[in-house]
Amino acid sequence: MEKTDFIGYEYLDVTINKELEAIYIDSYLNFGWQLDRISPALQPNTTLSFKRNRKLPNKAELTRLQRKFNGIIADINSLEHSKRLIPATTAYLMGLIGSGFMAGSVFALRNGHVPLTIVLALPAFLGWVMPYFVYRRLTAKRSMHLSPIIEEKFDDLYALTKEANQLLT
Repeated sequence: MEKTDFIGYEYLDVTINKELEAIYIDSYLNFGWQLDRISPALQPNTTLSFKRNRKLPNKAELTRLQRKFNGIIADINSLEHSKRLIPATTAYLMGLIGSGFMAGSVFALRNGHVPLTIVLALPAFLGWVMPYFVYRRLTAKRSMHLSPIIEEKFDDLYALTKEANQLLT
């Protein structure tokens, strides 16, 4: 029987958004981690299990770069989330205002003010229909504004993982 050298491993489990799975797998390899397994978790998340040699050279610097990587990924996630947050909030508020007009229209009808009912019903229906179009337009504008910033963050990730990879060799 052939004697093999002992290798002690450290382990890391990362639960991530499934959309970023490939980025994490590719990037964590540059920090010395080896993919051990992929465990499907609740949608839209998945859990990646990694291992790496405990005696890795430059481990402290790699860990520092990995933390920086995680910070940039968190920034990207928050930017992606903000693409939809402000448009959704605006659309919800418009729908709520439309519902307020509809409530006023119903109260006017119950009190026998038919002309006021019609006047209040028109903005109510607009308040129920327009949020969809406003959401779409604001999301497109926000995406156009944030896309260059997100691409810059991905460029930062590329430079960071390249630096980490050079520490491994």
